[in-house]
Amino acid sequence: MLSPVTWQIEKEMKEISELQKLFKEINKLKSKASMNRCQFCSELTDSDDDDYLELHFSLLEQKKIYFQPDLKLYFTFRQNREKVYNFLKSKLQNLHDEQLRNDVKEILPDLNFNNLDELKQWLKDLKSGKREDDDEFVWSIMKSPYTEYHYSLMTDKNLSEKFRSHLWQRFDEHREKGAELLLSKLDKNEDTPFHPEIIYCWADLPTNKK
Repeated sequence: MLSPVTWQIEKEMKEISELQKLFKEINKLKSKASMNRCQFCSELTDSDDDDYLELHFSLLEQKKIYFQPDLKLYFTFRQNREKVYNFLKSKLQNLHDEQLRNDVKEILPDLNFNNLDELKQWLKDLKSGKREDDDEFVWSIMKSPYTEYHYSLMTDKNLSEKFRSHLWQRFDEHREKGAELLLSKLDKNEDTPFHPEIIYCWADLPTNKK
């Protein structure tokens, strides 16, 4: 009897093999294939495990005209945007094919992901007036995994009230992680001046509206 880990590995290998066959079939038969491009890409992006990311990129490397726009687009539909971002940034460092480099450079901004250092620099640029895209900053941080950093800005009285209000309004995007952080502040009696806002924000989270 196979162990759960071995069973999972074999399952993924079988799925990846099937996807490779389907890719060839769709490129050859086009609309007459057993699956269309969108259906295929949905199957391809169902998992963000390393093997699926590598497969996705290997298909992009084939530069099939019929598929290339969809392969690029569906990178941005993946769930773990931080992982995808770091994966593509790593690939970019060793890419010498000009078309592929351009493809990856097009995908990266569309992921709308910035790492923590980039977000901090972005905030500095907003404060100094170098940038004025504060709405885009809020959009990026609310979709990021940096829940604590988002919270720290909401409670930073050195930032404008309007900007902090916008950050509070979008904190619900962090869902379970956001709820846990807010509850921890109440349980530990931290940031007491903000408890009314914390309670209101926590009650407004989608996880509490079921």
